[in-house]
Amino acid sequence: MFEIWDALLNTLSQFVIPDWGALIALIPIAILTLAVVVFAILFRRLLSAPGANRGFQRIEPGTPAGIHMPGPSLSPILAAVGAFMLVLGVILGGTMLIVGGIAFALTLVYWLAEAMRVFDRESSSSVPPLPVVAHDGPPAGVHMPGPSFRPLLGAIGATLLMLGLVFGGWLLAVGAIALVVTLLGWLVDAVKEYRKTVEADQTGHLENIPAPRTPALLLGILAVLLVGGIVLQSGILPPKSANGEAGTPGASGGPPSASASAAPLPAGDVTVTAQGITFVTKTFTAPANTPFTIVFDNQAAGVAHDVDLIDASGTKVVDNKPIVGASSTVYNVGALPAGTYTFICSLHPIPDMTGTATLGAAGAPPAGSSGPPATPPSGSGGPPATTASAAPLPAGDVTVTAQGFSYVEKAFTAPANTPFTITFDNRDRGVPHDIDLFDGSGAQVFDGKTIKGVEVIVYDVGALPAGTYKFICSFHPTPDMTGTATLQ
Repeated sequence: MFEIWDALLNTLSQFVIPDWGALIALIPIAILTLAVVVFAILFRRLLSAPGANRGFQRIEPGTPAGIHMPGPSLSPILAAVGAFMLVLGVILGGTMLIVGGIAFALTLVYWLAEAMRVFDRESSSSVPPLPVVAHDGPPAGVHMPGPSFRPLLGAIGATLLMLGLVFGGWLLAVGAIALVVTLLGWLVDAVKEYRKTVEADQTGHLENIPAPRTPALLLGILAVLLVGGIVLQSGILPPKSANGEAGTPGASGGPPSASASAAPLPAGDVTVTAQGITFVTKTFTAPANTPFTIVFDNQAAGVAHDVDLIDASGTKVVDNKPIVGASSTVYNVGALPAGTYTFICSLHPIPDMTGTATLGAAGAPPAGSSGPPATPPSGSGGPPATTASAAPLPAGDVTVTAQGFSYVEKAFTAPANTPFTITFDNRDRGVPHDIDLFDGSGAQVFDGKTIKGVEVIVYDVGALPAGTYKFICSFHPTPDMTGTATLQ
């Protein structure tokens, strides 16, 4: 079952995080193909159309009486030019984006001013106002359905189900219940309307079912279910430890550490704890070239997690069986060579469920089962730098690593007025990342090629003047994928 789930996640990742560079490159081809198809259909209709039946004298078209035709206007053309400049600014960025935004705003303001002048002129004309026509109801023979809250309730149920599919566990159960309840109510109303239709066959008059009242009770029940699901999903209730015995949550309200359980966990070299959709343990150390064990404490009630190991090349070297919380298990890991590995939950491959495992020399003491997790280098909260990888990277002046939708290195220094190289190590399997450089004015001065992890590339950056630059991933322009480059 979990192998099927992994295959489904890998397939969906192509749609959730596709290679946007390749898709953007296909846009001109798609537009050209669409244009060819449209013109082909148009010419085919023109060739197959019958001949025009015209008289000897051309009849000049005229506006029918009572119909107002607006005069000529340049506003649509100006607005199209402004929109084009805005799109061009979005593509080029920097100053062009500001110019495009101003141009688009000015053209829309001009169009609005012209529309207000036309309105004032027409409203002040001597045309008598038309009489107000008020209808008592629909015309004879036309049936209008009565008001209903069912579409709104169905949408709420579907939204809760989508929320449950994302987070799983209790929220999935709440979403399923909400959707079933709302659809059952809709089905009941549909049955009542069908019975009214059957009665209309005898009476000749179709009546609506009674107007519904505001579903305050149902909305309240859905709200209680949602809040309860969030409380249970987050582990606030019931106040029990992972093995089911009563425990006391930490005073800070944060997730308890693995050693805070009321009952002792099984013995092992390393302990990794999961709570909610997060690994509490972000790093651990284990001996290299020697088998070791991982005690996995899944404290997320009703949620399946696992701990898999991926080496520096992106190859999964350990594929462990998922367990449903709250429970614990011991994973037996075979001998692995020294180096830095990534441990990740295959069911929730997100930054919060990603950590770093460092395997040292044979016989090195494990450091995952006691004390707080070690602090990752460079203070970024991510995995260690690329130089700690088991396999050497290509030589370069600067090294930047991407892992877990985050740049490990948040800053680097390079020589000014001199070409230099950036070794970019993308460790996110199947995820496209790149490195672009922007100067202090926001202008892009370097556009790095996009690579899809796991892959390494060396960027050749031309000579740039001294100053402070921003480097950013164009696919994921978030604070975690933004850093500072100092050229001096």
